[in-house]
Amino acid sequence: MPKESATIKRIRRKLPRKYGCRIYERDFNLAIRFPHRKISQLEDEDMVLARESLEITGIEEISDKTVSAYLIADRDHLEVEVELFLDAVEEGAAAPVLQTLVMEESQKKVMIDNQVRKIVDELSREKHSKSVSTSSGAGGKVKGSYTLEGRGRVVGYRPGRKDTSFGDVAIVPTIRRAIQEGSFDPLRGVKIKPHHVQEKIYRSRTRTNLCIVVDTSFYSDSVREISTLEWIIRILLTMAYEKRYHVSFVSFSGNRAKVEMPFTTDVDRGAEVVDRFEFGGLSPLASGLKTGFEMLEKQRGDRAEIVSLMVIITRGKANVPLYPGGFLRRELVYYAKLLGGSTVNTLIAHIGDEEEHMIKELSLRANARYYKPPILSDRVHAASDFLENLGKGDEKGVVESGLKLLKEIED
Repeated sequence: MPKESATIKRIRRKLPRKYGCRIYERDFNLAIRFPHRKISQLEDEDMVLARESLEITGIEEISDKTVSAYLIADRDHLEVEVELFLDAVEEGAAAPVLQTLVMEESQKKVMIDNQVRKIVDELSREKHSKSVSTSSGAGGKVKGSYTLEGRGRVVGYRPGRKDTSFGDVAIVPTIRRAIQEGSFDPLRGVKIKPHHVQEKIYRSRTRTNLCIVVDTSFYSDSVREISTLEWIIRILLTMAYEKRYHVSFVSFSGNRAKVEMPFTTDVDRGAEVVDRFEFGGLSPLASGLKTGFEMLEKQRGDRAEIVSLMVIITRGKANVPLYPGGFLRRELVYYAKLLGGSTVNTLIAHIGDEEEHMIKELSLRANARYYKPPILSDRVHAASDFLENLGKGDEKGVVESGLKLLKEIED
């Protein structure tokens, strides 16, 4: 369990023991007290009773003002994503919370995989186009969508909206509608009234662009943190392959960000890019935000139906402005707000403990999902290798990986 801080001890003293809760706006956190010695004792009933306290505080306000939740018991506490906690409360189930308490190293990769997949999948469904309906796709195929504007094949028409552009008017159906209603004179011709206008419906392929923005600056705990970063990228590339995403890479370190790979469906090329990453130097986070956003907007162009995703993986540090002498905080806030008001759906994965307050603030301003994964240690890989060999029935592999795991546990 995480080490108790003075903040947690102070919150524990102030909150009523039976489901007392409070929003701490300065830290972008929700704190809730549970009447148990340890968080591991939570049950489904606690989620039901906690909901009553959350409703009094205001669930919408919690969603708007916080990005993480402190669940506090008598002897320990747990920090989780506020979305994860609210989902558990909505379901009346303690299981999603208890899963984050699983400390066996072999489970951490699975936990990160499930959480990243869930968040990215939810973000990919948040479309900003004026959609009519969506066809049911299968497997990893790119789904077809029906929109009221944009590009694609015209497959039908419907009553026009007030802001329908002339290019989207279905001419023949509009004239036919006017004639059917008797708005026709042999001498003067057809008289088109506003309610006669019919609008085209287009069928196009729904494309998803995923831009992965990676912090390649200096990591204090380089082995574990970089291992976690690489695992998240591996999950994203797997999703890109399965769902036929167009993926690109941006890295930032030193003085500025740079495009490592333009948009492509070649996932193997993305893996090669990751293998070439060199970590070290300062952290120009603002440049990373700017470069990733501009790439997505340029790739999207005027196609309203395209889904734009940006995943920012960062240690949390920002110490280089866009221009010499620039006001770094102002730049970060500007691009966070730009993201929040755009069609880009964003996930910020925070690796490490640096600048947690700043990253949470940027997540709120960018209307982004904040995710703090558990850090992977050498024991994780040793345990994973052992379980993989055990499943294969590889006796030699089981012995070798088992000895390695035991050594890691002893260390």
